[in-house]
Amino acid sequence: MEIAKSGNFTYLCSMKGLLSIVTICKNNQAELEATIRSVIDQKTDEVEYIVVDGGSEDGSAALLQEYAPYINIGISEPDEGIYDAMNKGMAHSSGAWILFLNAGDVLAEGAIGHFKGAVVSLGDEVVIYGDHYEGGKLRHAREPEFLKRHMPCCHQATFFRNTGFRFDTRFRLAADYDLMRKIWEERGGAAFRRILHPIAEFDTTGLSSTNIVLQRQEYLRIYSRYPKTLFYWAFWLLTKLRLPVRLHYARSR
Repeated sequence: MEIAKSGNFTYLCSMKGLLSIVTICKNNQAELEATIRSVIDQKTDEVEYIVVDGGSEDGSAALLQEYAPYINIGISEPDEGIYDAMNKGMAHSSGAWILFLNAGDVLAEGAIGHFKGAVVSLGDEVVIYGDHYEGGKLRHAREPEFLKRHMPCCHQATFFRNTGFRFDTRFRLAADYDLMRKIWEERGGAAFRRILHPIAEFDTTGLSSTNIVLQRQEYLRIYSRYPKTLFYWAFWLLTKLRLPVRLHYARSR
């Protein structure tokens, strides 16, 4: 059900389609507003904003109605999880690039401006990514080769060229890593551009941060698709024995 479409967007989108920002949410009204406001503060004519609500029962729908003038497309209906909702947002997007900023996450100051600066001189890159804040601390993104182990950044700080890709919904927590790893394996580091600026503040209370065991199991499934290195077997052993392992796998902090 479409719940919100900005009345003046059709006029404004004559500059059309630089970026679509997708926010997914479910029963997270308390943090959703901060996310919306962070987008509004930086939204320009070239930016489309899409909110996908999973049929919340906590007043989120009323909040979306309140912010309807700033939301280009709003969807409220049950979904099959995080990546199903993100895929719905992609299916409705019209931007050349897409950023996923979930409820509780917020844009860092100047993030859209830094993105626009990178796009000006792009070649064939399909992913632009930057730093992020986590728990109030700045986390620096890694080089694309880090994908052999983990995400070099969080997806909230990652802009994807909108080429019609979809997340694999068989994963509950690691479909973003699955997609990024596929891009790197197929196209190498030339498909990525890192920008040396913070893009978002990552919500550390989300599902991926509180279900580490499941996330590790899903990462192991992804690793198993590629040649098995010493790192794979070490990670396999740690996972099977349920031994502690740092979430970012030797990421410098």
